[in-house]
Amino acid sequence: MSEFLQELLTKYAVDQTFKLLGLEVETMLLVYIYVIAASVSLIYVMLNYVIGSVTEIVGLDDDGTFPAVAIALGIFSASGGLSLFFMDASPRGSMLFGVIGGVIAFTLVVYSIRWLGANQANVVFNESALDGLTGTCYMSISPGKPGQVTIKIGGTGEVLKAWSEGEISEGDKVVVIDTRNAREVEVAPVGAGVKE
Repeated sequence: MSEFLQELLTKYAVDQTFKLLGLEVETMLLVYIYVIAASVSLIYVMLNYVIGSVTEIVGLDDDGTFPAVAIALGIFSASGGLSLFFMDASPRGSMLFGVIGGVIAFTLVVYSIRWLGANQANVVFNESALDGLTGTCYMSISPGKPGQVTIKIGGTGEVLKAWSEGEISEGDKVVVIDTRNAREVEVAPVGAGVKE
């Protein structure tokens, strides 16, 4: 892999040493930084896809910062790496492209997530109207560990945080047995002594 990258750097005439914050840095190190940033971003995205929200699982109250950092790292490595190889940018220019792309991506993602969260939180349901509604488990639920369910409310499917006294797997049908607040409910599997 290193030989291939070194060949690309030589081919595009960016195989050089440059000063960064008083340190001499080889372009190869910069390429490794881009690869590591892209890998961290990809791992975070894959974990979120496979096991659900990583920040909720580890118990962090996330305001959009963690996904924004992961996406910003991906954009940093993509814009920096592409500019290095395909735009004839110097290593410093490549880093500038990467940093600008990462900062823009971070800002857009944080504000998008916060805007979506604020607008979702403005949706208010009559809490007692949720009792007895059925839906589907979207993210598995364990005793003491909330998951998510999709409940059809007013013609639209709403994803709500859900708690249960027993295990409920993703895809299982559930019924709302109690409401904690407008965005959190207690559920039971359909057929567990509760009529659908």
